[in-house]
Amino acid sequence: MNNEYLLFKHIALNGLATLKNIIQKAKESGIEESKLIDASLAPDMFSFKRQVQVFTDSTKGAVARFSGMEIPKYEDNETTFDELLARVEKTKMFIESVGDDKFADAANVKIKMPWMPEGKYFSASNYAQNFIIQNSLFHLVTAYGILRHMGVQLTKMDFITGAEIQSE
Repeated sequence: MNNEYLLFKHIALNGLATLKNIIQKAKESGIEESKLIDASLAPDMFSFKRQVQVFTDSTKGAVARFSGMEIPKYEDNETTFDELLARVEKTKMFIESVGDDKFADAANVKIKMPWMPEGKYFSASNYAQNFIIQNSLFHLVTAYGILRHMGVQLTKMDFITGAEIQSE
């Protein structure tokens, strides 16, 4: 079994923990919820809400593709932090439910995206190494940046989740 697919599963779960953390901080910030949810960094960029939706879509989609499962469909109708948190949790539960054994044949999967011309695809390895990690992290970092830009008090450690400092 190739570890790059399992590594992506781990990256996705860490990213979901980060989203949960920053959404919770935004919720507690006292800043008007609708202003944060609809905010973007530039006029031609997605809003915070859409960044969360794209991150969850891309991570659940990649895990489903690597494991040969059907991609869960979401409505993209969230308008509150609680609804975004529920989406993050639903995505986490899906990804956690995919056993590591489901990735045994991942290296042989052809990744076809809806926006690709007919007959075109990514090899699973190329998709893992050169597309999905960067694409997912772009939307995660942008979501964090939007909240910081809008005044939510976030630090780097609000973004870095799961790191455990050990004692000797």
